[in-house]
Amino acid sequence: MLFLSRRSYLSAKNQTALPAIQNLKPFRERYNKNVLDDGPTDARIRSAHYLYTERTTMYVMADLSRKDEPATGSTDSETLLCSVTYDKARKLLTVSPDFTFDDEHDDECHYSVTNSYGIKFNYRIEHVSQGRTSPELQEQREDTRREIQQLLAYKEAELHKEMQLAPANLSTIFLTLDIVSGHGFSYDGLFITYFMDLPQYWSTKQKDRLSGRTQKCRLERGSAHFSYCTDVSLHYPSSEFQRAKDNASSFWPRVLFSVASLDSWTRYRIQGYAVLSIPRTPGSYKLTVPTWRAKGNIVDRLRRFFIGGSHELEDITYCGIPIAHEGKVLDKSNLHVVPSGSIKINVNIVHQNGINRKHFNDHNSDKVSADALMNNVESVLEQFKAAKERMIKIRAMNL
Repeated sequence: MLFLSRRSYLSAKNQTALPAIQNLKPFRERYNKNVLDDGPTDARIRSAHYLYTERTTMYVMADLSRKDEPATGSTDSETLLCSVTYDKARKLLTVSPDFTFDDEHDDECHYSVTNSYGIKFNYRIEHVSQGRTSPELQEQREDTRREIQQLLAYKEAELHKEMQLAPANLSTIFLTLDIVSGHGFSYDGLFITYFMDLPQYWSTKQKDRLSGRTQKCRLERGSAHFSYCTDVSLHYPSSEFQRAKDNASSFWPRVLFSVASLDSWTRYRIQGYAVLSIPRTPGSYKLTVPTWRAKGNIVDRLRRFFIGGSHELEDITYCGIPIAHEGKVLDKSNLHVVPSGSIKINVNIVHQNGINRKHFNDHNSDKVSADALMNNVESVLEQFKAAKERMIKIRAMNL
């Protein structure tokens, strides 16, 4: 026995409700190995400019096909009339196209669509929701005002309400160090270790920021881009500031750098050492620091190339003046070095000098004494004027 059944309307519509995603581009265009496009064209920008936001969209469709027309393969069965989009982040409801309003000067206040048979359909989009009452509008304003106040309170809690003064008898340097990139180094897997060498009398409450290490970076056209930023605040006695100007090389702090590499075969190599004296004047600086490394014999160079390993400094402060050095002459003639790559660094420096509290208190006490004296003089003059007026009144009464 054979049963024949007609396809339902829903099963016919399901064939075109969710069409399969078809990518008609060839494989070379679909598989983009290079994420960055060095020379984008206008067509490339328009095709790749997608904006992914958390939105919900509802489409209002109309079936403008004939009754006797088959459901499949018809372009008139789903004609877009209107789309309603809700942006959850901005709490914004958008209707496209806009509502139609009655205009006395415009008789054609409507939208129109035409199907494949040339039949034109006119339609209107009207806002028929009931308007909000005054209590509802007032409640909405209160909610909005409350949200704004909470946001402002949160911002005030995050920001400092007043400037933090430097400790007593101390001056402060705010240092921001940006290790931008490294250039001219030989091996891949590059990383930089830095250490801030503080002289005598210098201190900081952020000792964990005096040293650090960048991420490991691969070389691209002989350059490694780090963009590693750190900041630290350093304190020194204000009385030592004049001595800092006279003998800045021994008093001012330095930043010591050690450049190394570690490749996929775990071959570790020292690429170079460098030292940077922190500029003494505040401002923004873009610096290029050259590096050097120890030179070995032919066996050391072969070992460095095949299995890694190279001469290292036991004390990294030997890049400049070692901490344990005493004397006026530092002999480094026994150290054979060769030049290596360079490091690009951005430095921002801000100085904050603490005021002399004793002078400030003395100045304030003198100012208070002067104000008190002026108040006493004005009080005496007012009393003399009042006594003179009383004497005139008494004389007038006697007359």
